[in-house]
Amino acid sequence: MPNFYKYCLAAAVLCFLLQSLGCYPGKHIYLEKKVYVASLFTPRRLTVDMIEYYKIGRQDLLRLEYFLENTLILQHVSHSGSSTVTVNRELELKRIIDQYEIVFQHNSRGAGIQIDEERFFFYRYPFIALAYVISVQFEPEVSKNSERKMRYWLEFAPNRRGEYRVRKAFWSDQVDYEDRTFTSLLSGVENYLIVDVHSIDEVNHRRRIVSGIRSDR
Repeated sequence: MPNFYKYCLAAAVLCFLLQSLGCYPGKHIYLEKKVYVASLFTPRRLTVDMIEYYKIGRQDLLRLEYFLENTLILQHVSHSGSSTVTVNRELELKRIIDQYEIVFQHNSRGAGIQIDEERFFFYRYPFIALAYVISVQFEPEVSKNSERKMRYWLEFAPNRRGEYRVRKAFWSDQVDYEDRTFTSLLSGVENYLIVDVHSIDEVNHRRRIVSGIRSDR
């Protein structure tokens, strides 16, 4: 029996030496770990790339709480004229100007009520692609029994960089709201759609250690 243990010990030592010399195929050694990197809630502009990359569906978009970036002032101007002849036989012209304004303050809260889909042109490939149009309501409806059809929501569509902003008529500052067309007074100021984002990065780290092959050649 003692000789048997000697042979086993000698074989084990031989296998270790052969593996160290690269002449024996040993097992690969792996080191694995999972790390979570989280960030606080931060406001970010909603983009087409965000929706596509993180696979945000229609129902998720309707459940989100939205915020308006920058103040939006809408103005509608109407006027009418009338005339009279004075006792001195002079013509008196009178013009009545009605100015109606709606102010959406910066960081106004809103809720998505409708999601549509249209084709848009982008600066990146594919240059023409389908994207969502998001209708967001920032105030309650005044009356649903009104004879006039009123809309109390703003449409947001992506620009060519894929950022969602208030949709305006082509090459103008006109915005449809309630039952009429308004003009945005702050020309050149874009109103983007903001969401609170909590980013979580799950890092799956896997490392294999190469033992190397020793050769005497």
